Amino acid sequence: MSDYGKKQIIRYINGSSGQVEIYPQDIARIWVKPEKAYKVKNVAAKFRDACDSYKKFTQEIKKALSSV
Repeated sequence: MSDYGKKQIIRYINGSSGQVEIYPQDIARIWVKPEKAYKVKNVAAKFRDACDSYKKFTQEIKKALSSV
């Protein structure tokens, strides 16, 4: 684990009785460096495609429901 990763985890550790606690919402706040730029671009492209599909789907549903 990197020093930066350790610092992020230590920041969220709770507990004073010797029993260490870290909550799920704290784990969700930990930043993880993306793999490679091309992987991030690939995920972004897939996300855009999914958003476009959703928009098209909602338009088709609205059109279909308006004729009922």
